[in-house]
Amino acid sequence: MGDLLVAAAVVTTYAGLLVAAAEWAERREARRRPVAANRFVYSLALGVYATTWTFYGSVGFAARHGLLFLTVYLGPTLCAAAWWWLVRKLVRLKNSHRVTSLPDVLALRYEKSQAVALLATGVLVIGLIPYIALQLKTMIVTLGLVAGAGARFTYPDSGRQLGIPLLAFLLLFTIAFGLRRVRPAERHPGMMVALAVESVVKLVAFLAAGAFVVWGLFDGPADVFRSAALTQAAPRLLGEYHVTTWLAHLFLSAFAVVLLPRQFHVAVVENASEDHVRTAMWLFPAYLLLINVFVLPVALGGLALNGSPDTADTFVLSLPLKAGIPALSWLVFLGGFSAGTGMVIVETTALATMLSNHAVLPAADAFQPLGWLRRHVRATRWVAAAAVLLAAFAYERAVGAAYDLAAIGLVSFAAVLQLAPALLGGLFWAGASRTGALAGMGAGFATWVYTLVVPVLARTGWLPASLVTEGPFGVESLVPEGLFDVHTDSITHAVLWTTIANVGAFVAGSLLFPARRDEESRSER
Repeated sequence: MGDLLVAAAVVTTYAGLLVAAAEWAERREARRRPVAANRFVYSLALGVYATTWTFYGSVGFAARHGLLFLTVYLGPTLCAAAWWWLVRKLVRLKNSHRVTSLPDVLALRYEKSQAVALLATGVLVIGLIPYIALQLKTMIVTLGLVAGAGARFTYPDSGRQLGIPLLAFLLLFTIAFGLRRVRPAERHPGMMVALAVESVVKLVAFLAAGAFVVWGLFDGPADVFRSAALTQAAPRLLGEYHVTTWLAHLFLSAFAVVLLPRQFHVAVVENASEDHVRTAMWLFPAYLLLINVFVLPVALGGLALNGSPDTADTFVLSLPLKAGIPALSWLVFLGGFSAGTGMVIVETTALATMLSNHAVLPAADAFQPLGWLRRHVRATRWVAAAAVLLAAFAYERAVGAAYDLAAIGLVSFAAVLQLAPALLGGLFWAGASRTGALAGMGAGFATWVYTLVVPVLARTGWLPASLVTEGPFGVESLVPEGLFDVHTDSITHAVLWTTIANVGAFVAGSLLFPARRDEESRSER
């Protein structure tokens, strides 16, 4: 179906309409008739949480693991119940101290420490590279599908032809939406309106695809489940996982919905009124519910139609394509592309701003030869954004073909979890200290690298494979995915050990090196 040039034209036209909507919102803001400062725009913009992982990866996850996919959305739903106490507190900090990122919040709490902010920035930048790579992989795969040019655009080889133009497109629109100006408060009303529009588009597209599968390819939900039961490929709905796996996934996603840079930026930095949090507490979970209604039926329907779990990540698009429904196929493609571009734009904007504020500018202050960078903050952020996108593309090229979408995303969720003890401890424990925050984040991040990143590098040939089979120096109790003979799935294992290392070091550091009086006074109790 179609051609790559047609796909490029569709995407460019859609992006142009989003830019026009953003410009309109910016003009309204300049005339003091803001449209972005609306509770529903705010709540819909939070839908940037639903990335290509939601649009495509959830179906693949459900096809392989049953209802376990729901934990990625139940966690944020449960967390939303506490937003009036947590997010509102962060919004007040933002309004009082003009913080623009999570590292800003942590630095403010811990002696205005540049070291805390720099370490938090490093954890987020490195930890989010796999998540951005996930979006790139999905967009490359789906571009190849709609291009309809045979083996030329078959993944992973298609990345060589499509990757660099895609990066240029994403960098261009990241600059247009988020990095065009250097704002003191880092608020972007145009971007918020564009994100709200994108959330509606991807919701409509996914619901249309789901309805087509359930009532177009089958005779309703009952027929889908009955047909799936006849195939050996269908997963057990509750999977074969221990309750600890379910709890670990819930735990990860509950924190990720606040700690992911794009979520923090939209929920806190772009917040125009504390009262908007009340609306988001019910509208955002409702959005997640709606966009997941057809995940399991699409997964089971695809398997029933002789699909393989290995290709389930693309069922949402491949089923309309195979059925020869061009209008629906383009709508689905556009919805998935929106999910990816929205995430990449906001995440890259947030990460580039952090790198500028907490790495480049402090370096310019410390080293006189770099002082000229202070006069080029905007260009510095553009370069930082390009570096983040290139790193994500390199990661996608290195490991994308070996891992499904959900597996890549959960690695990043586990990374951002390493900021949780320092944040919650800083907000609710007066005794939390700068040393404790540094020790906790450092220990947690090191454990994350060892338990999740090292196995990825070993399985893709960048490190010796013996590390994941025999352990370093042949010590089996130090196997990265089975530390001290604790054997469970890799994500649960990583959550367990990173939490122990992080919380243990945070508490020990705070007790051995207590908070100073001015630190205690900044604790929001």
